[in-house]
Amino acid sequence: METCLGVYDGGWGIECCHIPSGSKLHVNPYVGYSPTELCVTALATCTLLKLGYYAKKHGLNIKGTKFIATEGYDDCLKRITTITVVYIMAGGPFTDQDKQGFEAAAASCPVHNSLLTEIDIKISFNWYGEQN
Repeated sequence: METCLGVYDGGWGIECCHIPSGSKLHVNPYVGYSPTELCVTALATCTLLKLGYYAKKHGLNIKGTKFIATEGYDDCLKRITTITVVYIMAGGPFTDQDKQGFEAAAASCPVHNSLLTEIDIKISFNWYGEQN
């Protein structure tokens, strides 16, 4: 099934359309998301969906959970070398078992598992002031 249609605007932009839903995304490194930022965002959002799935399965509510994601590059700015994602968890306090479950859910993200192993991916959690 086709997922996305992209149209180059002749400058720095690409208008993308998610074919199944019709939702649109404009990619332009000078006025919005760059392709590498989309990669980092894909990791962070995919992982957050996995956290939400874990929460629902275990009767937890993490509505309002946020993330902050950053990326680092090689010296030539040609390759992502590091991705750091910090999840600020809503809905706590969480038991140690739940924390381990969230960490395992994060590690099962398909985007995470599709990225090169050479990329240093650091995922951490802020459990609202609790020690990690």
